[in-house]
Amino acid sequence: MDYAAINIGELEVIEETDRWNELASAFDLPWVSANAGIPAGSDVRPSPYVIRELETAKGRRLRVGLLGLAAPTSDQLAIEFTDPSAAARRYAARLADECDLLIVLAQMSLSNAQELARLIPEIDVLIGAANDTHLAQPVIEGNETVEKSVSEAGPSSRSELGTTDSL
Repeated sequence: MDYAAINIGELEVIEETDRWNELASAFDLPWVSANAGIPAGSDVRPSPYVIRELETAKGRRLRVGLLGLAAPTSDQLAIEFTDPSAAARRYAARLADECDLLIVLAQMSLSNAQELARLIPEIDVLIGAANDTHLAQPVIEGNETVEKSVSEAGPSSRSELGTTDSL
């Protein structure tokens, strides 16, 4: 599926608005966030989610919803974030009807990600990133995979998902 979207996280909004606009123009990808405000002077207008279609190895069309959420901890943010659980509840039911697979891109602590996975049963996979947690293996919470970034290379987290042969 290549890269499909960029979720707004804490490091993107600690920067000045000019830096955020620079990051947005450097990548030809949609920005997603269901719970981030928009800083004054920003050229970035994130959608809460995007839906991408892909074809599995067996030729099946799969509609994948990518919902962006963040729960930053810094007090130096250029914007405000609303409650990620409330935003997830608001969009998850709608996306469950529109998608075969719902992936949440979450910039939050592992404990917050696990709680979100428990609270919102429509989430199939939660890919998370936090500045202080790196896991070698995904965490399974109920029926959902909670995967934290394993890269320590910089502020961006990258996760790659493959489909199983049964799809």
